Amino acid sequence: MKIESMTEAMFAQAVALAQNGKMKSTIHCGGNEVLIQNMDNTILIRFKSMQVFDTHFSFFANDYESSKIRLDGSQIVFVSHVGSLRRLKVCAAPKSTFDDIKKSWVNHVPDKKHFVIITKNMIDLLDENLSHVEVSKCEGESVNLIQRDIYSGARIEVGKTNTGKSLIDLDDPELHFDPVGIRTVDFQALFSVTESLNLYFQDGKNWLYFEDNSGRMGGIIATCIYDELGYIGREEE
Repeated sequence: MKIESMTEAMFAQAVALAQNGKMKSTIHCGGNEVLIQNMDNTILIRFKSMQVFDTHFSFFANDYESSKIRLDGSQIVFVSHVGSLRRLKVCAAPKSTFDDIKKSWVNHVPDKKHFVIITKNMIDLLDENLSHVEVSKCEGESVNLIQRDIYSGARIEVGKTNTGKSLIDLDDPELHFDPVGIRTVDFQALFSVTESLNLYFQDGKNWLYFEDNSGRMGGIIATCIYDELGYIGREEE
């Protein structure tokens, strides 16, 4: 099987997500879908792929080594050639399957009525050394991103202005919600392949839905209560 370049770009999204030792993001392919789940199940991304996969298969993102692959039972083999030499990388597949992850995706039905726009240049202004970002929107205002350093008391705020060509007027004026927390590294990773995302607040749920302008990339991201509150509450697996 030959993996096309556009599909490889989708795989790169998985590598951008946080990895931690043996805990790695997983990639699941089937039909015209590429599903990506991060190491601790706080992010699930779905890509609509131009490449169609006749057989379902899954692998760990960090194992990906070559666009030429073949399936061998419960293993996936990456095949590469250097001159007259051939190199095989034989890897065990994750325990979760495409069907498992697709079931999780289907079970999260988003409300797509109201959204705010988050752009990559907003994310670039965040401090990657601060663990979490608060996302909020007051009534009649634009979306606001806040990071807090609980040790020094410093605070970073990122919001849109009315000057120049701004997206402030595109944020849904009917939507307003109290702060929700997202891990900074998770938030940053979502923008490795896109310049902006529509972020849909889910009333009464501890996850958000996001989608890019093309409609080819969508997903869910768990929110949390963190830091000075002394605990983290996440979306269940």
